[in-house]
Amino acid sequence: MSKEGLNLKDTSPITEYLGKLLWDSLTDGSNINIDDLMKFLGEICRCERTYVFEIDYGNGTISNTYEWCADGIIPQQELLQNESISVVDYWIEMFKQKKPIIIPDVETIKAEYPQMYATLKPQDIHSLISVPIYLHKKLVGFLGIDNPESLWEEELISLLYRIGALFSYVIRHRNLEERVEYDKYHDPLTLALNKKALELDFKKSEVWKQLGIVYCDLSELKTTNDEHGFEEGDVMICRCNDFLKEIFNTYSIYRIAGERFVVVCVDINSAYFEELISQFEGEINKRKYRMVFGSYWTNEFPLNPYEALAEAESILRKNKAIYFSKPDPRSGKIRDRRAGGSDNFLDNFNDTHTSLLYRFIENNYFSLDVFFKSMAMGENYPYFGDLQKDAWYLSDSMKENWGFENNVVHDLLNRWKKFIPYKEDLELYENDIEELLKLKKNVHDLIYRVVDKSGEEFWIRCFGYIKWDDAGEKPLFFCGHVSRLNHAFDTDPITNFPREKAAMRDISTIFYNKKKAFFLCFRLNGFGEINEIRGRNIGNNLLKDIATGLLKNFDSNIQFYRLDGLRFLLMVSEKCEKGAKEISKEIKKIIGDLYSEYNLPIRYPCGVGILGELDSNMSVIEIMTDVSSVLDIAKNKPEIDIIYSEQTLSDHREQKQMVLEIGRDVANNMNNFRVVMQPIVSSKTHQIVGGEMLLRWKYLGQNISPMIFVPILEKNNLMPTVGKWIFKQAAKLCKRINSYLPDFYLDFNVSYYQIKDETLLPYMEKILKDYGIDGNRLVMELTETHYNDDPVKLLEFVESCKRMNIRMALDDFGVGYSSLEMLLKYPADIVKLDRSIMKKMSDSSDSKIFMETIVSACHNFDKLVCVEGVETEAELKIVTEAGCDTIQGFYFYKPLEIQDVYNSLVNLDK
Repeated sequence: MSKEGLNLKDTSPITEYLGKLLWDSLTDGSNINIDDLMKFLGEICRCERTYVFEIDYGNGTISNTYEWCADGIIPQQELLQNESISVVDYWIEMFKQKKPIIIPDVETIKAEYPQMYATLKPQDIHSLISVPIYLHKKLVGFLGIDNPESLWEEELISLLYRIGALFSYVIRHRNLEERVEYDKYHDPLTLALNKKALELDFKKSEVWKQLGIVYCDLSELKTTNDEHGFEEGDVMICRCNDFLKEIFNTYSIYRIAGERFVVVCVDINSAYFEELISQFEGEINKRKYRMVFGSYWTNEFPLNPYEALAEAESILRKNKAIYFSKPDPRSGKIRDRRAGGSDNFLDNFNDTHTSLLYRFIENNYFSLDVFFKSMAMGENYPYFGDLQKDAWYLSDSMKENWGFENNVVHDLLNRWKKFIPYKEDLELYENDIEELLKLKKNVHDLIYRVVDKSGEEFWIRCFGYIKWDDAGEKPLFFCGHVSRLNHAFDTDPITNFPREKAAMRDISTIFYNKKKAFFLCFRLNGFGEINEIRGRNIGNNLLKDIATGLLKNFDSNIQFYRLDGLRFLLMVSEKCEKGAKEISKEIKKIIGDLYSEYNLPIRYPCGVGILGELDSNMSVIEIMTDVSSVLDIAKNKPEIDIIYSEQTLSDHREQKQMVLEIGRDVANNMNNFRVVMQPIVSSKTHQIVGGEMLLRWKYLGQNISPMIFVPILEKNNLMPTVGKWIFKQAAKLCKRINSYLPDFYLDFNVSYYQIKDETLLPYMEKILKDYGIDGNRLVMELTETHYNDDPVKLLEFVESCKRMNIRMALDDFGVGYSSLEMLLKYPADIVKLDRSIMKKMSDSSDSKIFMETIVSACHNFDKLVCVEGVETEAELKIVTEAGCDTIQGFYFYKPLEIQDVYNSLVNLDK
């Protein structure tokens, strides 16, 4: 169809063209060519731009999804994504009444709809018409044209409504196609990515620099499906997926098989990956999930994701073998490796001929002797026995190692006592046997010391499963292992402190004997830097000296344990005369003195947690989990002793949940983030000349202080992503405010964590170009705390910003010790005097002279001066007389929501 000479009043050719588009798509299944349709609309309406916006009600945003521009018109589609729906509030109300929007002159809305005006004006829009798009009676978006040659309202609106109806069809079919494409790469049950998506993403690995892989297995899924049905199995799968999303919220999760999940952490540093893995493992143990995983991290070049995946799977297989060697803490039964059936091998072997294992043994060659010998390989000693007859069969290895005369023995439980040399271990053994029979437990699992026939002493773990009669009254059968544990299992080879398992055993003994003790814990800080700069040998020597110093200073009433890494636990006997605070103080002094001797400038060498007397009703695992939480808190607050309490742990859990939520928000279009702006006024006219953009975040509907959430962003490597979003908001907001105030400038904050991001500067250049904004409209604020971290990197960054015409402000000037030196060292354009100076001024009789001196010094260095924190008339008088250039403070404006910013601009015109 030729569009030349088309007359809008002659609707038949238009109707014929639109009808043909729809008919073709319905009959041959082809898609409507959106570009052709948008171009057709633009040319027939003789306008500069046609567009479609779609509404996301869930996030409260609108996005420009389709656009056509006439020759010479700058596209806007990329810049108009995820805009607040508040921008078009009054449009939405009109659309819900099925009415069009007609703006013959955009200047007419400048006073009444400032946010809309500021959005339209930078796009060079003079006039527009827009109509709603409905899908199944729901408003889903709107179609519009900008700057038509003339406003033939009746004909244009009629045409737009017909094309809007066609777009309703387009959106519906596009959504179906997107769903098909989505289903192609997503698991239908969990909505996680699938194996095809993993293979597709692995093809992008040539640009990856670091990679962490977590390979997870729901080890008892088949048993769950067989015994409880597939619905219960599906619930188990979905819980696993939700759990993975909770921990690895910013990384990709794939379900690659029925019971297998893979997490791919691209460009994650090893320390943060290990932190996530530690958190993941801790939560698995705490929640008692039936899940096994293997993890692997690499930065080898070239990076091969398939090799990393294979390594993680190999570790998974080893961990799975360990998992099935242990009893289930929920039931006390040995875990089942089979696809279905009852919960232990002995049930199937003795009680039923229908199990898979029994059918296999019955129908295939099976040697029980070889099977039993294989169980005894390594330093394992299997044995089993008839508990009613007290007859036991020992493996060859057990018989020979302890000098039994035969493989078959009687009265084993009593005869075994002579191999337990220590009274406390013997009492532990006897008490456990007594409890097994008295409480009718299914599992025996104990760690203690024994000697063999030659008198060699070592640690063992003795564990196994007990079979009771159907009434649960008589113990019938026991099958188990004695496993030899190496020295490092119970004792740390560097400090010679007992390890965590020993701590757990000793706490159990204390509780069982109803003795009293209180507990402290501490962690050492700065060892990453020590090992990296000085080497691991120096770090190990320091650990040895710390252990020696602690043992020398404290008597045997205090037992030290090294839990893992740099975390330690103290068990203090009731006989100890020292209190927790005194012990904490001495520990800090001993460790601090040794750090000084090693010339290690760590401000807080250790963080201490005071646990007090623990509740004997808690399980040891629960106690160790709480110890871990207290140590995590101590790491973040090393300057104070952390007092163990339910409130302390509750706050810590809340903080950890906050970390997960903020990660989700960053990964999901910054949903709960927003920016506000505090205006900056001229000291002479008191009119707005600029502003500072500030970041805000809501958690559970409540505003969270930047003092809380910004360190979380920095610690979790989220600032590079957030920083780019902030810069884009700054460019967009400044461009729009310039519609009212052409000379307005906007300050934005940059953290040191952003400066380290190599992709930030190219991104900033692109945003300035996209929004068509001169860099001199933006001012980058840096605080003094960043200056000495990497001065060379900082100077390079500042110089690059200067080349983009972005100005620099020294923020918090006057807080640090070297502010005047900074005036010479860095090419700042503006100096922002900190509020703390302002407070001192109001208390000083010489305040006027002091302020004048600071302002004069800055002016001598050709710096403009902005004073922050002006709140009173008296303060305003001081800074005005001192000759400062601009003022930022509550006296004029508090930080404003963006809608209020636009309203304030309108008021300036009145």
